[in-house]
Amino acid sequence: MVKPIPDNVKTCLAELTAAQQVTLRGYIGSLRAEIKGLEEEVRTINDPDPHAHYHGHEKCTGKSNLL
Repeated sequence: MVKPIPDNVKTCLAELTAAQQVTLRGYIGSLRAEIKGLEEEVRTINDPDPHAHYHGHEKCTGKSNLL
């Protein structure tokens, strides 16, 4: 799970201009999204169910729970 941005980093970002903040926050956001994708990929590598994927730590096989 991706950890939240530390307070000291938020403080540093707050000292930048608005344009600089947008640039860095966008970059940080893209890195966080990439980390989440890689974490899911690692979880599914050894999973015997080829349709399984994860929402956080919860496994989802795409099968409906409806009767």
